[in-house]
Amino acid sequence: MIAALHQPNFLPWLGFFHKMACADVLVLLDDVQITKGWTARNKIKTRDGVKWLRMQYQHVGILQDRTYQNTYTLHQGKWFEKLWGPIYHAYCRAPYYDLYANNLPAILAGAGGQSLADVNEALIAWAASELGIGTSVVRQSELGITATRWDLPIEACKAVGADVYLSGEGARVYNQPNLFEAAGIELRYQEFEHPAYLQMWGDFESHMSIIDLLFNCGPDSRHVLLGEEL
Repeated sequence: MIAALHQPNFLPWLGFFHKMACADVLVLLDDVQITKGWTARNKIKTRDGVKWLRMQYQHVGILQDRTYQNTYTLHQGKWFEKLWGPIYHAYCRAPYYDLYANNLPAILAGAGGQSLADVNEALIAWAASELGIGTSVVRQSELGITATRWDLPIEACKAVGADVYLSGEGARVYNQPNLFEAAGIELRYQEFEHPAYLQMWGDFESHMSIIDLLFNCGPDSRHVLLGEEL
């Protein structure tokens, strides 16, 4: 069994879902500290170039104590309009906008006051479903894991019964192969080449949110993501 780990980021990029598709189970790290990176924002391609799409959340307490579980989105004000507006203007003319124009905004509209773990997991589940990815998903908090950064992947694999850990390439700099070997777990690295596909608004831009692929490629998105023949 192959396990992968990842923070439940906001509408993640293609590489996230490629890793998810290559694993039997994905452990969402909902009990780790949030960061200012991809926790509540991602990139979309607009008429005016690449822009950040941001989910607004409450900044309560010190950053070190904030996790995906205990950090909540705003539930007052015009946060939904500020979130959906850029998506609409960027993709309302995209080939497959109408295919996703109901379910995605419905999830976002109901996200006010929810934890980032709940919101992001719901969005990940929606995108995975649209991509035909059936990988099982479990939260770190459900496994009761309190391991350190170095031991977390190993303990997660043990908890879900996995004998292979699928790691991202970026983790080579800090992974400890000897620890995996001692635990009897194979350390395997994701092999992902970002595909190019037909986009709105000029030359191709890589590393956008998954919604860029979906709005532009629709039912073919899975094939593009996984390099499958159409």
